[in-house]
Amino acid sequence: MNTALAAAPFAPDTAAEVWRRFAEPWTAWNHLRTAAASLAFLALAAAAGLALRG
Repeated sequence: MNTALAAAPFAPDTAAEVWRRFAEPWTAWNHLRTAAASLAFLALAAAAGLALRG
């Protein structure tokens, strides 16, 4: 993506389009990574809780 941004002309319309094509999928994948990390933390917390209960 950095290559596409660097290769884009400095015209505002072109830069905005390149950024839009980057930002939409990046945001979706970022939400997925956040959800996965949250679930992993919950699993770790549950395992720790079970281990402490004995």
